[in-house]
Amino acid sequence: MAGPCLAWFRKCFGIRNRAPDEKNRIRLRANSLLVRAEGKTIVIETGNGTKWDAKQRAIYGVQAGDPLMDSLAENGAQPGEVDLVINTHLHFDHAGGKYAH
Repeated sequence: MAGPCLAWFRKCFGIRNRAPDEKNRIRLRANSLLVRAEGKTIVIETGNGTKWDAKQRAIYGVQAGDPLMDSLAENGAQPGEVDLVINTHLHFDHAGGKYAH
């Protein structure tokens, strides 16, 4: 789950290993964490989500598809198996995937 931010962020926060694109953005990841403990399946952070139209995807560089569902499947988990979802805060890059269309 990736998307860009403005290059000023890169400069302010010392991110030197990423060059900005033609729109002065750098790529960032919105990672989720899958935890399996004591018989429970927990997802921490749900990422950018899928509620992006073509214009928004072009502006923010959000990848198409549903990266959260893809990541769950790659790790042998299905949405119906998740017992608990935790979002550390409600910015779109942390909680945008909490609800489907």
